[in-house]
Amino acid sequence: MMPILSSLGLSKDPNSIDKFTGCFEMGNLKRFLGFVGVLGVLVVMPLLAEAADIYVPGNYTTIQAAVNAASNGDRIYISAGNYNEAVYVNKRIALVGVGTPTITAGGLGNTNTVTFDGTATNNASISGFRITGATGRYYWTNGNGIYCNFSSGTITNNTITGNDYGIYCSSSSPSITNNIITENGTTSIAYYGIYNYSGTPIIDYNCVWGNGSGGSNNYDGCFAGPNDTGKELEAEKKRQDIERLSKEIGISNVIITKWGKRVLKAIKEKKVFIGMTKEQVLTSLRKPDDINRSVGMWGVHEQWIYGNTYLYFEDGILTSFQD
Repeated sequence: MMPILSSLGLSKDPNSIDKFTGCFEMGNLKRFLGFVGVLGVLVVMPLLAEAADIYVPGNYTTIQAAVNAASNGDRIYISAGNYNEAVYVNKRIALVGVGTPTITAGGLGNTNTVTFDGTATNNASISGFRITGATGRYYWTNGNGIYCNFSSGTITNNTITGNDYGIYCSSSSPSITNNIITENGTTSIAYYGIYNYSGTPIIDYNCVWGNGSGGSNNYDGCFAGPNDTGKELEAEKKRQDIERLSKEIGISNVIITKWGKRVLKAIKEKKVFIGMTKEQVLTSLRKPDDINRSVGMWGVHEQWIYGNTYLYFEDGILTSFQD
């Protein structure tokens, strides 16, 4: 204690303390407060540093060069144009497209167009881009328009098309809103518009359609947001309703497909009828013997699910349609 006080010009001598007030004598007090003030400035100044605005191509010719130079909290504005690069982000920054620039990984081999890697990118964001060109998928870590790995940022107002997977979330929970996600993975039925593995992404207000071979693999491991739109999306939502129902009543091996040759087991084996209410479906599946007395006059049973046939509940009534 003595060396510290001595270096500040302070003394432990009780004579330097005003015995009546119990305070340091004025000279020592001023020196002490001055030291505290300087220390406070040194600690606070880094916290108050303002985020920088970086421009491409104004400050850097490539997006990746700008990302490498950026610090947490910085904003990178990318002007309209085509940027043939794979962008890797491992810090909390904002990528802002001005005039809808295109980022394409075309010709770059097995890679992602944009990667957000690690928890350091939580609260990072990307908006205003056309993102394409990530094909030649090898395992799940590449071939993605946007790949989030332990990263929960914001993906908004982008068009994501022409990749193997549109957005792949691996142990990530980003906010995915107001994007157009279409025609990704058209060479394989194993590819999807949005794929989630071990995360809880927030998905809403997107237009998602035409992904995967046949155009129906829009979501996997996640569901469409309540305000998502897009071709075939209504059928997707209705399929999800049936899946939820099957889980609710504990049926196993429920198969719903738009590719034909397979049937919805709950309908074929339990004789569920088109036109039944949800309550009647539940009752009939628990008590198959009651089915003919309750709804036997209502129509089709053992309904085959062909490539263009959809089943869903509308106002509580089991319904089907073909497109």
